[in-house]
Amino acid sequence: MSQATNNTITPSSRRRFITAAAGGSILAVGSLVVSAIQTPTISCATVAHIDPADPIYAAIETYKKHAAEHSAALDELDRLDGTPGFVDCTEQSCHAEFRAFDALLSMAATTLPGLRAKLTFLQSILETDEWMFSDRDNVARLLIEGFSASLANVTS
Repeated sequence: MSQATNNTITPSSRRRFITAAAGGSILAVGSLVVSAIQTPTISCATVAHIDPADPIYAAIETYKKHAAEHSAALDELDRLDGTPGFVDCTEQSCHAEFRAFDALLSMAATTLPGLRAKLTFLQSILETDEWMFSDRDNVARLLIEGFSASLANVTS
């Protein structure tokens, strides 16, 4: 006699699926939009109008810094696990990484190269750590806000 499997979809798993699907769709549409925007030919006369201080680059670097710190804390956690007096040392670095990720998602690029850099970087995170887009409730909203503001900046 075979047993029936329980294929119940919980609200939590449904929410994770919808968030992941929305994040993937936004990144795909963002790629198409960015590639469709014609980049003007840059001459010596127009270089002065390019903003080298697009804040998105600092947000990417801040996220990388916090992600590296969290990774190092996780390595230390693995090393110390089972040691008498062991204390989990990852919570603070985990929260810092998530705050930096949220800031990166919602931040608007001010230049087309900055928008491309943001999109490329987020796609690399999606390829290596897809859970960053699916395990948290506010990711889709932050992505939409950030890309909407970025597109408004680079198309105006």
